[in-house]
Amino acid sequence: MGYWKGSGLSIVLDMIATLLSDGSSVAAVTEDNSDEFNISQVFIAIEVDKLIDGATRDAKLQRIMDYITSAERADENVPVRLPGHEFSRLLEENRRNGITVDDSVWAKIKAL
Repeated sequence: MGYWKGSGLSIVLDMIATLLSDGSSVAAVTEDNSDEFNISQVFIAIEVDKLIDGATRDAKLQRIMDYITSAERADENVPVRLPGHEFSRLLEENRRNGITVDDSVWAKIKAL
């Protein structure tokens, strides 16, 4: 699903963000690497309900999610995860049990 379209979209969005914000492109941030400021960002707000009805929107999005989650996996026992898909469950779990922190990461933080 990605390949050249994904990288192409990333490049075009970087160009658009750079021009609209007069900020730094990915190339400038990466090559200059002095500090991460003046980084280009663009926020686009689209009222989807003005373009398509809710039932059609939901059906189209569900088809995309079904397509992605049914992809062939290296390990059939590990499900494909979508960004934010488990957010509500993880939020509740973290509120109940606290946030899990890897011991080696916590040691590095404490050493700062």
